[in-house]
Amino acid sequence: MFPIQYRTRLMIPAIAALLTMLACAPQAPAPDPAAEAKAAASARTAIDEIRAQYGAAENAGDAAAIAAFYTDDGVYLPANMPAASGKAEIQARYEQIFAQISQQGGPTAVSVDITGDWAIERGTYKGTLTPKAGGAAFEDTGKYVAVFRKTESGWKVHYLIWNSDLPMPGGPQ
Repeated sequence: MFPIQYRTRLMIPAIAALLTMLACAPQAPAPDPAAEAKAAASARTAIDEIRAQYGAAENAGDAAAIAAFYTDDGVYLPANMPAASGKAEIQARYEQIFAQISQQGGPTAVSVDITGDWAIERGTYKGTLTPKAGGAAFEDTGKYVAVFRKTESGWKVHYLIWNSDLPMPGGPQ
């Protein structure tokens, strides 16, 4: 075996060679703040448009139009109902809802955070719900979180969860 001072002398050039190789390796390009800001603004515009169109489709009772806003593997997580996964289940769940009520109102974004191909929106909603079986219309307010994913065909809803601020009928007040 080499004495310790010889091993140290052999390691220094090896470490220097390794550091030189790492320094010469291809580097990721520095982020372009202007390009990132432009992409975020474009994403925000697309998400704002989806929100407006989604609300209009809910007010029209158009379950097929709503399902089209989702990714193929999107998940809808409504209050007081099981989750619906995929466009077909989401459309069916909305058809079930629209068979029971009609609504007028919609969402308002509170914040939208965008990172690359993902965006998270937190918002509130307010609307008037009218039971189709009869009975008085009532006001509902609540909150939601939507997760969007950028796809080849543009921004789509990937997850949507919402819940009402009103107490459940028959539940604790």
